[in-house]
Amino acid sequence: MALFESSAHPLYSPERANNALQLLDRIIHVLSLTSIDHDNPNVSSFQPRLAPVVDMPNGYQRPLRCSCIGYPSSPSSPLVQDHLAQSYSFNPPWDLQWPETEIRKEECRRLCWCALTLVSNHTAYCSAFHTEPMELTLADPSNFSLLFPGEAYERMPAHHQASGQSPKESIWALYCRSMLLWNSCVRRDEALSTDERANFAIDVFQETREVQDALNMHVCNLDTGLITRMAITYELRRRLQDGSDVVPVTVDRRQAEEWLFYQEQVATRVKESVLQLGEAEGHVLACRPFLATWFSSQVAICLSLWDYNRSLHRALELAKAFLVPLDVLNALWPCPAQASNRDELRRKLEIACTSAHLHPPPPIEANLPPIFHR
Repeated sequence: MALFESSAHPLYSPERANNALQLLDRIIHVLSLTSIDHDNPNVSSFQPRLAPVVDMPNGYQRPLRCSCIGYPSSPSSPLVQDHLAQSYSFNPPWDLQWPETEIRKEECRRLCWCALTLVSNHTAYCSAFHTEPMELTLADPSNFSLLFPGEAYERMPAHHQASGQSPKESIWALYCRSMLLWNSCVRRDEALSTDERANFAIDVFQETREVQDALNMHVCNLDTGLITRMAITYELRRRLQDGSDVVPVTVDRRQAEEWLFYQEQVATRVKESVLQLGEAEGHVLACRPFLATWFSSQVAICLSLWDYNRSLHRALELAKAFLVPLDVLNALWPCPAQASNRDELRRKLEIACTSAHLHPPPPIEANLPPIFHR
């Protein structure tokens, strides 16, 4: 229900989406699903008010290349050997011989991590549009004592990685660690002293670097390079700033350009999907109405980047590129609230492009693929 309410549909509203997310958060909290592994010695737990840092074994040597491809992605799925097929699959592995009790536990773990994805989308949207996120238990890393998706599988003797890759550095674990880091930065803690804020920031930056370095070894997924380091950097500085300017609100140009580079690749792949609407290859947009808010956030982030550094014209060009799938999604999944938000973003982008002496974004009709004009 929370996923549906966050998607584009005629009755969508931020209030309905927030209420559904709050209900999901309460259900998981009441059932204590995020702590079902609290007595497992391998689980990563995090302390309140501290950065969610995952400790690695002493002497651990990260391999140069992952060995993720070839896992069964569900109890009934065959092994996947095709690299391109696997590159778009985010399903962690299952053990086909697991008993029912272990399958249920793994399902609970994945439910919680998927719920964290929805929470992260909510907090990212709030950050992009400069609004306060809701207080959710899933947004607090200290509430998690949970094995990462697929970690139980990889810790079984028969499934140990020949390459020596840690289960804490599987692609799925790294995605979850990124979300924990992101949400820890978004949450505001007014009680932190200046020293505590500085230590928190240092720990987050170091853990973010560890996640990024681990992502670099993964060749199993086309999206592994799309890290959130720039967003985490800015959000940390914005949230942890105090009157003494210990953490000034600035955007590092190198990190901004790195983010733009990777997001341009996303925009290119999405454009290919737009042109293939009506075919199997176009399913990325055709079957995902919940992406509307994500594309809105990307446009808003691009506008914010340009606002902080008016020389980043690439940010405006990228915003125009992300308007294309946003227009298409609004055509595929009519939603007055999302359309109104899109129109406001377009208006701001037109003003920014005029100020930067760039061509304005094309009209909506020009962004729609041929299938809409038949």
